[in-house]
Amino acid sequence: MAPAEALSILDDAACPIIVDLDETLFLHNSTEEFLRLAQPILIGEILLRGLEFVRPWRWLGGPTCRDTWRVLIVIAFLPWTYARWRRYCAVEVPRRLNTPLRDALLRAPGPLIIASNGYRRLIRPMLPFLGLPHATLVACELRRPSHRRDGKLALVLSHVDPEIVERSVVVTDSLDDRKLLDRCAVPCLVTWDAAELRPALQNRIYIPGDYLAKVKQPNSLARQRLVRETLAIWIIAALTSEAPSVPLFAGLVFLFLSFWSVYEAGYHDNDRCAARYEDDPGLTAEARVFEDPRFEWKAWISASFFGTGGILLIDGLDRPLAFLIWTATLLATRGTYWLYNRIDKDTRIWLYLPLQCFRYAAFVGLIAIGPVGWALSLSMIIPAWMDYVNYRYGRSYGVTSFPTTPTRTYRLVLFCMLLIPIAMVGGLVEIWTLATPAALIWLGLLVWRKDWQGLYARAHRLDRKNSNS
Repeated sequence: MAPAEALSILDDAACPIIVDLDETLFLHNSTEEFLRLAQPILIGEILLRGLEFVRPWRWLGGPTCRDTWRVLIVIAFLPWTYARWRRYCAVEVPRRLNTPLRDALLRAPGPLIIASNGYRRLIRPMLPFLGLPHATLVACELRRPSHRRDGKLALVLSHVDPEIVERSVVVTDSLDDRKLLDRCAVPCLVTWDAAELRPALQNRIYIPGDYLAKVKQPNSLARQRLVRETLAIWIIAALTSEAPSVPLFAGLVFLFLSFWSVYEAGYHDNDRCAARYEDDPGLTAEARVFEDPRFEWKAWISASFFGTGGILLIDGLDRPLAFLIWTATLLATRGTYWLYNRIDKDTRIWLYLPLQCFRYAAFVGLIAIGPVGWALSLSMIIPAWMDYVNYRYGRSYGVTSFPTTPTRTYRLVLFCMLLIPIAMVGGLVEIWTLATPAALIWLGLLVWRKDWQGLYARAHRLDRKNSNS
């Protein structure tokens, strides 16, 4: 429905009116605007991104309660944000008000209900500046997950007689309110030209994993997979060092974040080179529109910060050469990726191997690992490289997708095979380390999660099939 048609209906309405708030009466989203005020920016973004990683709403409330968790964590850790929100309401709500709609609502003689999936605590300071003193507010309570989970119709019916809803005009911009629209007398589904959703997370800062999770492989839980299949390997391999300790593992996590910042700079450069030099670049929709001219600088600042922290945790100031070693490792990674992005695709297979070596063993210049640690790293590097070789040669025969292979099973089998020569040369004592069962269990869990069902479904005996036929 066009805005003018909705305004015309309101001018003639003598019945109750139920109007949405966010992106309807208020031309922005109250929840996102509140979250945008969180200060300091760095802490606010870390809190919200950490929440997106953990996703506690999976267990408490469901996905519709995501905003509830976001608002609660900001109020809990950055409580002064609410004072900033009250000042924001006094200044910005009148500016961002849908004035034609407000004026039409003022002229309407019937009762007016502002019904929002936003939160009463955030909307209450807005009410004096909406210019609708006779309006009744129906909104969600932060401590009542059911308000978001059950939908707006249930929320309205908990405050309003059903007969009023059935006689009412409902004005909203959201299809999520379809049950309410179906129940009312006159539904007005309207998109207002000046309405704008401004997400709270604006990528003003860079956190390792951002480009992978939001641009390179969006909507695929890529950050969780990175932790599960790369960082976990670093930690298990480090169990074979001479003196594993809590500071060493904490430092290793910092080093990984440092390394991944630079590796993502390579991802970003890869997409830019594909768009510039390739006739048919395989870019995600997010990569096609991603614009951040300072991304490389942000990645290197992150790499410097986390790298320094990691070295200090592992060695303190006892080994100044460690800073030089780690810097050289990062520069070598970035340089290899720079060349990889600019060389022909058939030759890339040879540069993909050192990139995987950096990915799974970049830390060995600072942390000396044992034979089992090396076996684990190699069991990750070689299958990843072979998958890429198959993919590149498959392109020569018209195969355009990355090969679907039981890579995690290859890793487990290769790790077990590499343990055999280690035991033969050094004896069982060489593999008698905590890293061995840790690696076997972890790689086995990855096989169980990702490969086992497919392997089991495809396995069958040819002789039994022939005999039955």
